[in-house]
Amino acid sequence: MEALNQLEEGLKDNIKQMSSFEKYKQEVLLGHLDWSPVHKDSFFWRDNINSFEENDFQVVSSIFFLARPADQASYRSYIIYAPWTLC
Repeated sequence: MEALNQLEEGLKDNIKQMSSFEKYKQEVLLGHLDWSPVHKDSFFWRDNINSFEENDFQVVSSIFFLARPADQASYRSYIIYAPWTLC
């Protein structure tokens, strides 16, 4: 039973780490957006909505910059889903 509890805690820690705004921010700034299930989760967006104001909306600006090239249709769809749809 103890092993299962440790496994559960480990999984929770991994999900928390995967869903951190810092990880998301790093993906955006490097231009490697990931459509992971965690980042499609409305709780992620609600929990982190205020983080988008950091550094004069740096992450928001970066997302729009990524969507500018014509070959980046997937990023444009990402923008449509992004957190501002929850506002």
